[in-house]
Amino acid sequence: MWLADLFHQFPRLNFAFEAVGSTCDFTSKDYIESLIIWGTLPIIVCVLLFLVIVGLWSVKCCSKSSSNKPKSDAKAIASGLIICLVVSCVFIGVAIYCNEHSNKAIAMTVDGVDDLGHELARFGEKVPMDYFKYSLG
Repeated sequence: MWLADLFHQFPRLNFAFEAVGSTCDFTSKDYIESLIIWGTLPIIVCVLLFLVIVGLWSVKCCSKSSSNKPKSDAKAIASGLIICLVVSCVFIGVAIYCNEHSNKAIAMTVDGVDDLGHELARFGEKVPMDYFKYSLG
């Protein structure tokens, strides 16, 4: 799987910025710290992008000019910011919806496999092993 290979190539660092092994071990504190760092990276990027947009918007709104161009630029930046906000909310909603359905599907699969295991165990108790011994000759 190319996606798994891609994720295994990412550098893993703990909070002390020390290298962590790429073996998936959820009991390891260092591995969990590296996952937290990779999980918060998109949030940090979004916050920085938001601060840049707000800073540009503030500069455009506060800059003095005799023409009406800054007001139209400010409206364009505000419109772009609102569109980015709406698109982000839609993506977050879709992600939460998909996560919920994936969680339900995995739980149903685990329950089904568990039930299958119990049924096979009961079947093995009821049917003697001599029943399965036969010859093709």
